Amino acid sequence: MEDLQSFTYRKEKKMYKYLDIPGWFNMHDAYMNLVKYCEDGDDIVEIGCFAGRSTRFLMDSLEFAGKHDVKVHVIDTFEGSGQEHSNVNCNTMYDDFMRNLDDYIQDERVIVNVNRSDNTNILNSFDDGSVFGVIVDGAHTMEAVQEDVENWWPKIKDGGIMVGDDVDWESVKQGAAKGLASFGIEKYNILQGREAWFAVIKNDQNNKRANSLKLIPGQNSMLLNG
Repeated sequence: MEDLQSFTYRKEKKMYKYLDIPGWFNMHDAYMNLVKYCEDGDDIVEIGCFAGRSTRFLMDSLEFAGKHDVKVHVIDTFEGSGQEHSNVNCNTMYDDFMRNLDDYIQDERVIVNVNRSDNTNILNSFDDGSVFGVIVDGAHTMEAVQEDVENWWPKIKDGGIMVGDDVDWESVKQGAAKGLASFGIEKYNILQGREAWFAVIKNDQNNKRANSLKLIPGQNSMLLNG
């Protein structure tokens, strides 16, 4: 039987796997609030998952928290969308995601929906008031964000949470505001900030680890055309 020290080390090592996955992700606090307040058996919907960096962080955090029965339903065309992906090679995105989340997919804890978030079949597969959390991070046009909010807000249960990324984009900010206003919601939290730093690794042979630092969470953490 595995001893407690080995088990703890294995779990902690797993927590850092998301750092090896390229992508934009700086919503750690938002995701950890989902982890903190959800209960086993809950469902979380992630609209926009790219190669799985954020999904990996979420799943490993749930695992570390001992919430092994939470299912995360990802929705993505895996083709990229609009300006935010205009300089990114998306040809391998689906295969990358499936590889990066293989363990949780095999355990049926991550359910992959290769489609748009407004797909009627996907929406109808969730009853109103049945989903704990919805993450809105799909297409960034005002219309798309508004539609995602309007489509998915009714699916959230009482006490559940909706979070959305890139609210510093005017299109996202307006789309979220319009979507929430359609339900009479005028007050909500907007958390803004920018992360910027430099990093130097002393005696890094062949610059191996320096390249990985580009993938530290925050703005511009995506490897372009690679």
